[in-house]
Amino acid sequence: MKLLKRLLCVTLAAMTIATAIPAASAASEQAQLYPLILHIDGLRVYALNEKQQEVPAILYHGSFYLPVRTAGEWLGKTVGWNNTTQTVSLSGSVAPSFYTAPPTVSSFPYSYGEHINITPHQTIAILLDGQPQTFYTSSGTQIYPLLYRGTTYLPLRSIASLLDMQPAWRNATAQKAPMISLYTPMTEPQSIACLQYLTTVDAQAKAYTDVAAGLMSIRNDKTALKAQLVEMQNILDKLLAMQLPDAPYLQRSGNTIANAAAEDLALLTDAIEKLQSHTVEELFQLEHGQAVGVLMQIATRSNLATTVNTLLDNFQRVGLQT
Repeated sequence: MKLLKRLLCVTLAAMTIATAIPAASAASEQAQLYPLILHIDGLRVYALNEKQQEVPAILYHGSFYLPVRTAGEWLGKTVGWNNTTQTVSLSGSVAPSFYTAPPTVSSFPYSYGEHINITPHQTIAILLDGQPQTFYTSSGTQIYPLLYRGTTYLPLRSIASLLDMQPAWRNATAQKAPMISLYTPMTEPQSIACLQYLTTVDAQAKAYTDVAAGLMSIRNDKTALKAQLVEMQNILDKLLAMQLPDAPYLQRSGNTIANAAAEDLALLTDAIEKLQSHTVEELFQLEHGQAVGVLMQIATRSNLATTVNTLLDNFQRVGLQT
């Protein structure tokens, strides 16, 4: 009987210890790391840590997770971490930060689609201006942050809800990195105006590249070359004179069109000036298969066409058009 009592005590003690272990310390689960193609209202941005190093997205249970710090910076909040209380705070009011320049380093080396072990942390709290934030799946299940290599992550949908934006994405494939877009909901008139603007600009960009493609056929005629370059200048001048519609999608990304057109315009101006003092061969020069001469650059590249193509494709892909 004494032996039976001792066995029962040992068993009950083991059960007590097992049930006392919090859920956050349960066995870790599999997730994957991916580089990320990220857009905010069509603007290409990057997710960085506090050291300005790019961090990957985490694919966990079919959802992409992004750094909470990035969401705070987009919101215009100061991001803080209290190690004692395990709390991420997003507070105050500062200018929103959108990192648009490609980072030169990653926060750590990893391979595409690399498998990692991850565990949701129920003990990590997210505060927005002092108010605790709780996140749920579409089915009502509570979602907890992930902590990986010192960075706290939340699902894409949770970050979108913090920003009052809508998410859209392209899943990762063996050839393509995941593409994630967050966009501000628009009214139907705003969506129509946005699509009309992008379609018009796209047509002008195509006209520009069509004229550019014809430069090679008149490379022995400086007078004809100059006339063609002036025609291209006129196309860009008209485009730059267009007024952006009042649509949230273009408030952030619209300036990329103007910047790209200005870059092409600078090339044209440079080429027209150099036609007076350089040979056509110099202006069409190639080096190691790369376009070096200014006329070769104009004939083979267009900052405008690339930018508009990307914006229009993104706009149509996320279903913003009505």
